[in-house]
Formats: sequence, structure tokens, C-alpha cells
Amino acid sequence: YAIEFLPPEVDQKFGELAGENMDHGGSEVHDSAIVEPVQEIVGILETAVREVDGKDWMFDVHVIDADIENAYALPGGYIVVYTGLLKEMERPEQLAGVLAHEMAHVTERHGLERIIKMVGVAFVVDGLLGDVEGMIALGVEFLSFSTINAYSRAAEAEADLKGLAFLQEAQIDPRGLIEFFSKLEEIGEDVDDMIPEWASSHPDHQVRIRSLEESIDKSIKIDDLGEKIAWKELKDRLE
Repeated sequence: YAIEFLPPEVDQKFGELAGENMDHGGSEVHDSAIVEPVQEIVGILETAVREVDGKDWMFDVHVIDADIENAYALPGGYIVVYTGLLKEMERPEQLAGVLAHEMAHVTERHGLERIIKMVGVAFVVDGLLGDVEGMIALGVEFLSFSTINAYSRAAEAEADLKGLAFLQEAQIDPRGLIEFFSKLEEIGEDVDDMIPEWASSHPDHQVRIRSLEESIDKSIKIDDLGEKIAWKELKDRLE
């Protein structure tokens, strides 16, 4: 498959261009009390990624001030987390679960895979060789749709299980991700406007929950993530 022959720098170039040029729906937050705990969770998971996959992926975190219960990762590791999601998270392990899932989309290169399927290898290679204008003209709108809202169910299931592996390697309670899916299940159809856009095309929540529960290694040691980061301070600042 063509993606195997393309270096990770291709993912990074597309992700950075999209991240810098697309409308994220709010202004970026620079308050360290909010941003640093998120960055610290990503840093812990980044170490786990290296242990699980043996590869170095660099993740660039951006917190956006908007009442959107969402987070997503663009190709190459450009991560967006909305304050609306942070407000909804009851404990840091839930946020870590969402981040691990999104980071798995990056490491499994699902975004670049979507791009290649839609526009072909030639467009990707042109971008790699320097056709930045062409990438921006076609790529930003396309990337914002394809990488956030249109992963296949197989890709979502793969990201669930790879994210689980990252969480367990990091000794973070993987039930945080299950709790997040349970929260979406509880919201239900009566308040569809509260469900993150990316969840609308994801597999059934109960199917995902069962798959994760069956895959959890109950023998692993779990650390208290709240003791490693300033979670209370983050939540207090968002009130």
C-alpha cells in the first residue's frame, strides 16, 4: 500500500498546513493552568507511543476556547482540544482516553490514508515536493472534513484498541475512554447537538464499549493520573 512508502514527514506537512489555515471555531487558549495539564497528558502518552510502536511521533497540542465537546488530531500529530470537552471531563483519565484514541489515528496514519484514497498519491507527492499552494487550496477544507468526520468504522475500531494499548503502557486507567463513550450513550438522541461531530459517524457506542472491556488487561498496574498533573487547577480555571 502506497502509504507504507511515504515518510511521516508527509503527514506532518499536511497536518501543519491544515492546522494553521483551517478555522478551528474559536481562539487559542494560552493560559498555562489550562494548557499545561493537557500537554502533560499528551507527553505521558507520547512516551507510551514510543514504547508500543518503537517510533517517535511528535504531538503539538492546541487548546481552543469554544463550547464544543470535541478533540481531534490532524495527520502528523497536530492536536486540537476544545474547552467544552475539558469542562465535561469528570476526571483526567477520561481526557487521556480521548487523547489516546486521537493519537492512535495519527500513529496509524488514518488521516493520510483518507487523503490518498480521495485525491491519490500524486497530490500527496506534489505536496511533499513543495506544491504548498496546491495543498492549501485543496487540502485545508478537505483535511478538516476527511480527518475529523470521515474515518471508517474499521479505522475507529483500530484507534480504540491502539489507544487502549497506549493507555495501558502509560499505566493510565483505560476505563476513562469507556466512561467517555458511556457518557455519549447517556446523552442520547434527545440532545444530538451536544454530541461531538466526529461521534456521529463512529461505530455504535455499546459495541465499542464491549470491545474495549474485553481487551483490557486487568493485571496491569494503574497510576493516579490526578496526582501527576494539576487537574483540579485546570477544572477550577474553567469554571
